[in-house]
Amino acid sequence: MRDFDLSARAMLHGQGYDRWFDKSFNMICSKNGRVGLNTEHSWADAPVTGHMWENVLIDDIEIYG
Repeated sequence: MRDFDLSARAMLHGQGYDRWFDKSFNMICSKNGRVGLNTEHSWADAPVTGHMWENVLIDDIEIYG
């Protein structure tokens, strides 16, 4: 559980000074291969980013198993 907590914290806010919170989304890639998105939750940005991320995950499952 500790590893999940650290990963979630890195995806949400990092160190606080290493994320661009004025952008519509941040893609965070860690050394261990985990990838996540931190996205703006406005009515227009979040659905577009969510749809894009869903397509990335589906392609990953279909192509790489």
